[in-house]
Amino acid sequence: MRDDEPYRSYTDPKQSAMAIEKTITLIKDAWLDVFGEELIVVGGSPTERRSDVIRQLKIKLQQVQSRVLLIDELEVLETDNEETMFDILAEEIINPEKFSSIDDYAPNQVFQSIRQMSSNALSGSSSTVDISAATFLRGVIGDLRDKVGASRRLNVGRNRHFPRLLQYLREFAETSCVGGEEPFKIMNAAGKGKVAQHPHSPKSLKIRIMPSMALSDR
Repeated sequence: MRDDEPYRSYTDPKQSAMAIEKTITLIKDAWLDVFGEELIVVGGSPTERRSDVIRQLKIKLQQVQSRVLLIDELEVLETDNEETMFDILAEEIINPEKFSSIDDYAPNQVFQSIRQMSSNALSGSSSTVDISAATFLRGVIGDLRDKVGASRRLNVGRNRHFPRLLQYLREFAETSCVGGEEPFKIMNAAGKGKVAQHPHSPKSLKIRIMPSMALSDR
């Protein structure tokens, strides 16, 4: 499919309306997070509201930096076409089976990739390393795809996969504790405060990895 070719396979009216509204909400949330302003959407019908969102995306994403930031937040890397971007997000809502799930992988495979990413982050360093959870998880997914393979896209951001990915990180952190030390620690991105039980996005978190994490691999 070309980048300028519309992508729209959701055709059932009820399903389409639901997917459009959920996709609009997803884009509005990402817009607020990235730009710090609310996306005001007008239109009396889902189709009209979809058209208005796409219109505003085309205007806003003419700015290269805005495009990079929003696409990174939404994790739609396959296209530069705003209509296609919208419809891929809607397609994942309607047909999640077309997209990969973290549960396609065995737990031990996920933990091995988390350990590999921890080692990569340290890269022989004798100092503690902080890395954003989003960056860390992308590395984990990349390692899984390289080693195990995946025929479908798997996102990292604020979607149905993040709660499961966070659960894996928490389990790994718990099993890494030795003698009260936390060589692998999940923290708020600001470095302060208690991590929420249900954080909304990996971008609100970071991973602190201590050099002793490398020793536990031996």
